[in-house]
Amino acid sequence: MKIIDCDQADSFSPGDQSMALGNFDGIHRGHQALIHRAMDFARQEKIHSSVLLFKQHTLEEITHNPVRHLTSLEDKLEILDQMGLDFVFLKTFDHDFMTMDKEDFLENFLLDRLRVKHLVCGKDYSYGRLAQGRVSDLLEGQERLGYEVSLLPYVEDGGGRISSSRIREAVAHGQVEEAQAMLGRPYRMTGRVVSGAQRGRRLGFPTANIGLDFPYILPADGVYLTRSMIQGKSYYGMTNIGSNPTFVQNGPVKIECHLFDFQGDLYGADLDLSFLFFEREDLVFRNAEELIDQIKKDEGILRLKIKEMGE
Repeated sequence: MKIIDCDQADSFSPGDQSMALGNFDGIHRGHQALIHRAMDFARQEKIHSSVLLFKQHTLEEITHNPVRHLTSLEDKLEILDQMGLDFVFLKTFDHDFMTMDKEDFLENFLLDRLRVKHLVCGKDYSYGRLAQGRVSDLLEGQERLGYEVSLLPYVEDGGGRISSSRIREAVAHGQVEEAQAMLGRPYRMTGRVVSGAQRGRRLGFPTANIGLDFPYILPADGVYLTRSMIQGKSYYGMTNIGSNPTFVQNGPVKIECHLFDFQGDLYGADLDLSFLFFEREDLVFRNAEELIDQIKKDEGILRLKIKEMGE
């Protein structure tokens, strides 16, 4: 997959494109349907498959309020590469682009500069200044401007339409298995291992303390079964999200992972956490001994869960 930064050149399209359009936070099963349709058309017509990604979340730029996300830009690029996409076009969603007329976005940017011949989107897609461009505009312009549109229905499950907002809500409530079903893969965060209070080591369960440089949606406070990749090898772990209420009152929320069967020093390394199973809520214990007993129970429960998963 080739990444093209639209901010760096005036002419940058490598050829005719079949492009999926959307915000793509999470690249969930609904997004994947759009992307696969773009890829199928590209193979059929012998052109390139592509996606347009903004370098920042559009809602954050419009409202000037911080937004938490399911995926960073780096996460999205990794997922798209694994899907087998040909090209990703990156664009800064700045004031000039935000205020671009819908005709300029479609005709000058997509069709002329990116050479898009086939557009794939959902029926609620909007574009241009104040989101004035609608799917009806895209459909109307096909014959006049010489492109095709594939308009796909929503992907649904038992809870209704799969959407980024539904997944963010599920994660925020600790429903990581429900989130995984909608994403088509476990919910994952990546952060750097930073120094902690060494409390886990003194309790006999050394933990990697994860510092986040990206505003991911945090799962609800509690204990989770997670999986991490370290130097190409997969390790399960017991990850606690919470404020260490047994030892600290009103402390900051921390992400601490005890990796099963891992020996080594991870300080300063980037560590990914894929959330597989919610085990219990964050609890307050009367003393360290009670906490140690509970951690041992947690590990036993999660190791049994791993066996049940066939791992």
